[in-house]
Amino acid sequence: MSVVVLVSPDETATHLARWGLAFARATSARHLTVIVPEGADIEESLLDFGDVQLETKPLVAAGLKGMQDEVLLMIQEAKASLFLSSKPRKNEGMEPQRDLARWLFTHAPCDTILLRFGESFEPSSEEGWRILVPSSGGPNSKKALKLAWKVVESSGGVLMPLMVEPDADEVAEEVGEHILDSVLKRAGVDPKAENVRPLVVLSDSVEKGIHIASESADADMLLVGASNFGTLRRVLFGTIPDRLLRGDDPMAVAVIRRAAPMGERVKRRIERWLSLRVPQLERPDRVALFETMQRNARWSFDFMTLICLSTAIASLGLIANSAAVVIGAMLVAPLMMPLLGSGLALVQGNGLLLKECVKAIVFGFLSALGIGYLIGLMTPIGGLTSELASRGGPTLLDMGVAFLSGVAASYCIARPNLSSALAGVAIAAALVPPIATVGISLSLEEGGNALGAATLFATNVAAIILGAAINFYAAGIRGQKNRGRAILWARRMLFGLILSLALLAVPLGSLLISQLSDRPVIERRIEKVPVGCAEEIVKVLDEEQQEYRLHELLAFRRVNGALVIEIEVMGNSTPTKALATKIAKQVEPFFEERPVVRVFAPPFVES
Repeated sequence: MSVVVLVSPDETATHLARWGLAFARATSARHLTVIVPEGADIEESLLDFGDVQLETKPLVAAGLKGMQDEVLLMIQEAKASLFLSSKPRKNEGMEPQRDLARWLFTHAPCDTILLRFGESFEPSSEEGWRILVPSSGGPNSKKALKLAWKVVESSGGVLMPLMVEPDADEVAEEVGEHILDSVLKRAGVDPKAENVRPLVVLSDSVEKGIHIASESADADMLLVGASNFGTLRRVLFGTIPDRLLRGDDPMAVAVIRRAAPMGERVKRRIERWLSLRVPQLERPDRVALFETMQRNARWSFDFMTLICLSTAIASLGLIANSAAVVIGAMLVAPLMMPLLGSGLALVQGNGLLLKECVKAIVFGFLSALGIGYLIGLMTPIGGLTSELASRGGPTLLDMGVAFLSGVAASYCIARPNLSSALAGVAIAAALVPPIATVGISLSLEEGGNALGAATLFATNVAAIILGAAINFYAAGIRGQKNRGRAILWARRMLFGLILSLALLAVPLGSLLISQLSDRPVIERRIEKVPVGCAEEIVKVLDEEQQEYRLHELLAFRRVNGALVIEIEVMGNSTPTKALATKIAKQVEPFFEERPVVRVFAPPFVES
């Protein structure tokens, strides 16, 4: 274990190094690294830390980004379990150090403490630290209690756990004592120990209660567990701490944040890896992207007109069994924009944009469904065409196409120089034809095909949104960290999309497997035509009254293990199955097995 301290280039450097030593000894850390920026000065008397090995490293990087990367690298190399830094006072030229300290508090990969010292701060002594710890029972508050308990045990100091209880009843103080006792036990602190002095303050305001306790506690440090970034801002930058720091006997005010959970650390590593290897969107590109989405991804008259026209074109193309017409309809369809906007909204945690996009998707689907149904009723069609039937049996391949289409479309729309590729992506996504297929199939009372087409559309929607969200995330678009609730519901919706696709993958995968198993597998091994075989085929044809003549022996090949002979004949009528069977019986002596004979003029028939 090791402790890393980043001192400030002001008079607080010595105080921070002293606290770093205290925490290192308390946590039994063998190594203490003090990062010293230009202008910082540490008293020589503090450089002999006795049982703790000290190493000082200069901070030489320039610029905020360079300093961030250099300090993070030092923390990782030291395998630090605790990182300390201080928030410099608002002196001229200290803004980079202030921004660096604030950024490291939220991004350091280990337990982190951010301190702020008063203008005339002087600890009571280097031994016997007195630490006041407000106790709320949260994870960071528990971490603060544990660490403070170790410090006072190792230094012979005093731990003053504080509980602020609302003055709602005459027994409020006793209630606070019981709650505080329970919190201390969960944190591994003995409430009855001599160097533990529990405090209960009755107040309706937590900040006011902390101020009341600090005035009478005579503490060297107020250590607060940060429940979120708002706590950090209130405690370190609020008006009440300002009074504590400027009082006659000011204390150090500190906020502790425990190391991020494993999932959060993995997420940060992924983000860092992506930022280094995937081109990140520049600010002007982001502005253009957000503007495009907010303008084109919502339900409007133009959107309604395009969705109606594209559905009508697609419906006529499906009924006419024309793939070219269906492709043309895909180019007109506007549904891709709200799907991409939904992916962007989920990455940002942008609830307003998501509502607009969902509205456009739902209204667009209902409009297209109605038009497809009406055209199906008005058009004299006896049954499903091949274009309609092909969209009633989606497979796992369709899900893969939709996902990759979402990635490709979001990649192109975020980069103006690639906008010309959006037409090809729109064709690959195929959003409107499945809806038109649902409407036409319902008009034909083909419920099974309608259900399959609806499944295809739902699969396309979920996969495209997920693919777009992943691409936007990789391109550097993130939600604001101070919008915790919005980010939480966005993550839940993304998880819901992933779960939906996982559930859809089961039937789609089984259908794909069944199709592959039914598909003929041709072994590319051409059989040599036996001598005399062609002559026997000619004899059979000469015996027929239809005056067939052999035109060509197309192939002798293996299909699923069976020998297949393909024969093309010329004649005045369509070959019959009886002819194919007669030929197969005639040539059977030339082979070790009876072959399957296919005769066509075309069309072909099979024995």
